[in-house]
Amino acid sequence: MMRRCSVLVALMCGAALVTGCQTSGIPKFESAQITPDQLQPGQTAVITIDVSDYHHIVDRIEGKVKDYPQRVFKLKDDGVAPDKVAGDGIWTMEVSVPFQAPPGEHFIQFTAYDSDGHEIVVPDKEGHAQPLSTTLKVSITYPQQATDQNQTDQNQSK
Repeated sequence: MMRRCSVLVALMCGAALVTGCQTSGIPKFESAQITPDQLQPGQTAVITIDVSDYHHIVDRIEGKVKDYPQRVFKLKDDGVAPDKVAGDGIWTMEVSVPFQAPPGEHFIQFTAYDSDGHEIVVPDKEGHAQPLSTTLKVSITYPQQATDQNQTDQNQSK
């Protein structure tokens, strides 16, 4: 399957170069977002990636937090909430921020895989092969009230 997908992508890229036009046959991420993208521990967000995939090559999309690669997010396009319509190319997942999550900006890299579990490889703007992926940023903050209380506690302990 990987060889077939690689050959398919190579043929589509070659056709695009010869004709001077882009082909819609190569899968791509049209848009990606986390809503909301600023969260506090215990809150939830919905991750959405809109995929253009004429040949239905994308079998799954997984994301990994760059600083915590053991944390894996598996998006679905199965029509089960928060996904609205099965097979429409809009992959979703609801995620809750753990209470022990450190504050700050965190980056999640999402990658598309084929049915054999291989990363889907597509050409970048310069024509170089790269995995079909995108990175989203989420900011985790703590409630101001809790932060103020922590500062008060620290000042009292001095």
